[in-house]
Amino acid sequence: MKQNKTKNKIFIFIILFIVLQFFLLNGQSQRSTIKNISVKFSESVIVDPNSLSIIGTNFGLINLSEVSFQYYVESYIAEWTFPIALPDDEYIVIWDKNMISDLSGNKLDGNNIFEFHVLFGDTNGDKIVDILDLCIFVSCWLKFPGDTGLDYDGDGIVNFVDFSAFTKNFMK
Repeated sequence: MKQNKTKNKIFIFIILFIVLQFFLLNGQSQRSTIKNISVKFSESVIVDPNSLSIIGTNFGLINLSEVSFQYYVESYIAEWTFPIALPDDEYIVIWDKNMISDLSGNKLDGNNIFEFHVLFGDTNGDKIVDILDLCIFVSCWLKFPGDTGLDYDGDGIVNFVDFSAFTKNFMK
């Protein structure tokens, strides 16, 4: 009689979590006034608020000592909010993978570097302040700017102070 030998096989699954989405200003396209950075993870995570670094091409490492941090457990979103808007520049955001883990202790996998820009007046995020942005600026003149990011001084109205800042970047 022939014996059928069955070998026990052990399967090990390593489940990694990743960053699903990186977004600025709750997903708005404008790049005039960046005051928060959010990250959506693929599962619930433990995030050290100091895991974030931002480096500007012109401004170097940004001081994040006064940045507030919030983690939304239900949506797996971590959000860093700045006390003032970031200055015009090209930025790189880096997360320290060793400071972010899932509930089982697994470290972040995948992309931990993202790039973005800030350019006051760039209402559509195309890296230039042009006639399209000017049309939006004119439509907001002496009004509340909504989510356009065109209120340079934060006084709640688009006026001459904002226009002065806008013209410095026009066609830039």
